[in-house]
Amino acid sequence: NCQHGKPDPSRMAAAAATLDVDVLALQEVDRGSQRVGGRDLAAEAAAAFGGELVWAPALTLGDGGTYGNALLVRGRVLRSETLRLPGRRRVEPRVAALAEIEAAGRPWTIAATHLTTRRDISPHQLLALIDELRGWPTPRVLLGDLNLEAGSLLPWLTAESYRPALGPVTHSVRRPRRQIDHVAVNGRGCAVRVREARALEVGDHLALVADVTCAG
Repeated sequence: NCQHGKPDPSRMAAAAATLDVDVLALQEVDRGSQRVGGRDLAAEAAAAFGGELVWAPALTLGDGGTYGNALLVRGRVLRSETLRLPGRRRVEPRVAALAEIEAAGRPWTIAATHLTTRRDISPHQLLALIDELRGWPTPRVLLGDLNLEAGSLLPWLTAESYRPALGPVTHSVRRPRRQIDHVAVNGRGCAVRVREARALEVGDHLALVADVTCAG
């Protein structure tokens, strides 16, 4: 969660470039808004990362900028779409970036999302996303700031044969006490292992870095 590039949007690209990963999910990304000085943080991050950009806008801002989720891929994006998640009036809209990609020598389905902080809504958003992913090829990897701790997620994820990375706490970056950022994989012979939770120069969460492997 890059929190609009805080404290300094000019550090966004450099932060993305420090991560040695094939896929990077970013939440709370601004493109062309006044609060980031008109910068396109998604495009800057993609250029520094060295990969393709999948953009899922959640909001069009009053100044003409947009705000949403970015998925960066060091590989090839075969197709992508934005899934709007269920919500309520006067609650910030939430979306997921869905993509079928080729990376690390094999095909994947990737879903990058940012669920609401409202605990009466976030489970419905998670289940809507899982339902949509059933129609996408395996292995499927779910990434993002889910605003739910592992104990709340496990019943839904394990019921759908997702294996989550149970790892270090990720929020907040100044005093981390809970893991609300997650990586989970769905697919035969697949496993996920946390590599680290790293503080970057932007955002209010630690970046959760994980290795996903699949046999066959």
